[in-house]
Amino acid sequence: MNYSVNQLQADTYARIMGSAYFSDIVGVLNDEGVNAADLERTFKMDKQKSGKKGAAVVVDEILRDVPNADPMGPHYRLIIPVGIYVHPTTNFGTGGTNKRIEDITDQLCNLVHGWKPHPRIGQIHADQTAVTPVLDSKGLKVREVQFACSFGFAKPVRVATPTITGNGDACSIFCNTAGAVIYYTLDGSAPWSGNTSAQIFGYALQTESGIIITTEEGNPLAVANPLTGVSQIRAGAYLESTHQGSDWASAEF
Repeated sequence: MNYSVNQLQADTYARIMGSAYFSDIVGVLNDEGVNAADLERTFKMDKQKSGKKGAAVVVDEILRDVPNADPMGPHYRLIIPVGIYVHPTTNFGTGGTNKRIEDITDQLCNLVHGWKPHPRIGQIHADQTAVTPVLDSKGLKVREVQFACSFGFAKPVRVATPTITGNGDACSIFCNTAGAVIYYTLDGSAPWSGNTSAQIFGYALQTESGIIITTEEGNPLAVANPLTGVSQIRAGAYLESTHQGSDWASAEF
């Protein structure tokens, strides 16, 4: 099952906004589709939720770090920034939430810390500097809360190098990766799909005149002279589902 970084941002937002504590606190998912004017109204505390206003939570786009530059498959350390905004006058006035920014921060940390939303996502935890007070010119009290987790992609499938067996009268090529297509050449050139001299290998049958390369249905694809002297066969395999290719194998008979 695929899982994206964007999905983690959306799931974090849903977890926060789905909590009863945040039922009267405005929430914003600050992704590519957010309206700038709507976000500005949120910061001015013009928006309200359940008849209350003065406090808002903004789940920002996720930051990505690569702690290991050469891992066994792509692996990220993700930072999930969540901003808490409170307008003291509005929040503690008539129609305000009356919830202190420190209490909102603690509730947020308790809700997200230790959460594991997906098998490919490591358990989320409050980062080392989890809560940072931020100065704001709009008269708001602001806290930036950062959560961290790891995110590992599935390791790419390594396509096995083909093996070439046989002799000058007949040979066969085998790849141990299921579903891989084998390309071969007899002129020493590169065995891949972009080479017009390369052919797709099916099955090999021995004949007196040389090698008959056949399709799975048994129809002949090509007839080659016996592989003698400097004649060389080269082979490579390609797995279309992952766009991965193998190392090339070669043999002389």
